[in-house]
Amino acid sequence: DTSTAAGFGGLGSGLGLGSLFGVIGGVGLIAGGAGGSSSAGAAPRPVTNTPIEVINGYISGAKVGQDRNGNGKLDADEIQGQTDAQGRITLRVDPTGGVIRTEGGTDLSTGKPVTNSFSAPAQSTVVSPISTVIAAAVASGESLTKAVAAVRTAFNIGADVDLLNLDPVESA
Repeated sequence: DTSTAAGFGGLGSGLGLGSLFGVIGGVGLIAGGAGGSSSAGAAPRPVTNTPIEVINGYISGAKVGQDRNGNGKLDADEIQGQTDAQGRITLRVDPTGGVIRTEGGTDLSTGKPVTNSFSAPAQSTVVSPISTVIAAAVASGESLTKAVAAVRTAFNIGADVDLLNLDPVESA
């Protein structure tokens, strides 16, 4: 469905991954809050230790957490941590919970502070501009499957690329 892909700021197909990161990273997209919530007496959610990479160039020193209440920010009561010198962190994630969010850090490819936030669906192991677009589509009401398909179409990315786990720096 190419009409869905056009909803991402009219970005056309045929952009390579380098162009994608330049366009999205420069714009500084921030996905809005949409996520799970829990109620008293609910069954415990499955939580796993998930290795995560934060990439727009690897980002060290970024605060990373799961926005469990869907308010669009990382709150003090939400599990969070900080990426290491390679932009990696292992975080306790509820795969059915809210999006993974980042704040701050240093882009190791430029040496500059990161002033925007990135996000990713809870099923991701990479938080990047690509995952941020996918998370924004899901937050606006698209299913995860349709959001991934729309990003594939908008940026002419093949079905063989796992967008939720893509390390574009390593793949380049």
